[in-house]
Amino acid sequence: MTSRLSQLTSHLTYPRGLLANQVAIITGGGQGIGAETATLFANEGAKVVIADVDHDKATQTATKINSAGAGDRALAVVGDILDDNYLETLVQRAAEFGDGKIHIIVNNAGFTWDGVIHKITDKQWDTMLAIHNTAPFKLVRAAAKYFRVKDGEPRCIINISSTSGLHGNAYVLSFFSFLFFSLHCPTPAMPCLCYSNKMGTPDQSLRLCLRLCLRLWIWIWIWIWTG
Repeated sequence: MTSRLSQLTSHLTYPRGLLANQVAIITGGGQGIGAETATLFANEGAKVVIADVDHDKATQTATKINSAGAGDRALAVVGDILDDNYLETLVQRAAEFGDGKIHIIVNNAGFTWDGVIHKITDKQWDTMLAIHNTAPFKLVRAAAKYFRVKDGEPRCIINISSTSGLHGNAYVLSFFSFLFFSLHCPTPAMPCLCYSNKMGTPDQSLRLCLRLCLRLWIWIWIWIWTG
């Protein structure tokens, strides 16, 4: 009985937050789903590393989080995730920010360069595969040593894709294959299919990210309709 009470007590994180003492890298964290995920995670006690190619948006998001009373919980690391050197720097900065630990990666960065198959250029094809598949793979590989540890602390990788991976034009192959990349991560990775027909702050999607980090919903295909 005593051991059971101790176990239950360890799960009570108020007022520290559900992600207290965890460190998260969030790519594309300067706006949209990424920025809202970073804000929610910080509010739940995590330290968030905002990775974004847009300096102003990344900095603004980090400043907003830190000035909202969350303390020194957000760090903007600006750069292009297609740059191998940047990925190494990102992981290093995140580990330093987390006192040698990284608990969560949210592979969220991406964009659409649309086209029908007979009009897609080689550059379009290569760029879509690079941003949605190769870059997340390289980030996970670079951070693998921080996930392949047995310290009793939770680790989680969330790969955010799109329902366009199940239908649409030829370029969306990158979204579909990204889902299966999740099966080969160094820690159980949760594929999250998100759909939105408008820009904004998709609250449902980011709260799904939180639930995945808490391992409440694991290996379940979830469709999020925010429009």
